[in-house]
Amino acid sequence: MGTRSLTYIKEKRDTMPTINIYKQYDGYPSGWGLELAEFLNNYTITDGYRLNDKRTIANGVACLIAQLVSEFKKDVGGLYVYPISSKDCGQEYEYHISVCDKTKYITIKIIEIGWGDNPTKTIFKGSPEELIKKYQ
Repeated sequence: MGTRSLTYIKEKRDTMPTINIYKQYDGYPSGWGLELAEFLNNYTITDGYRLNDKRTIANGVACLIAQLVSEFKKDVGGLYVYPISSKDCGQEYEYHISVCDKTKYITIKIIEIGWGDNPTKTIFKGSPEELIKKYQ
């Protein structure tokens, strides 16, 4: 049985996420969470770019999302793009990634979904680098 998760990515000023990614397996923080953080930690978010720029950059959130999907979607199954309205997919974790419009700072919030007597709770909120330190 897989550890399912949903990943929402948005610009901080937006009320709705730009994308909802369903991951069927390894959705726990030391799995998918760590993979996301390691990927995001390498990126500089920009508003424009030069072709000779040596940094690993994304030209805004939409570019970052396209690069993320391209990096992690290699084969059939496992990772899907779901409608933003999909809220209950049997997920055990949710990842809420936001990028500040002005500073381009990336924040990741991890929510553990409660079942039965266990309440839903935020188990992490911070930068990709902080997530790496916590779950590596």
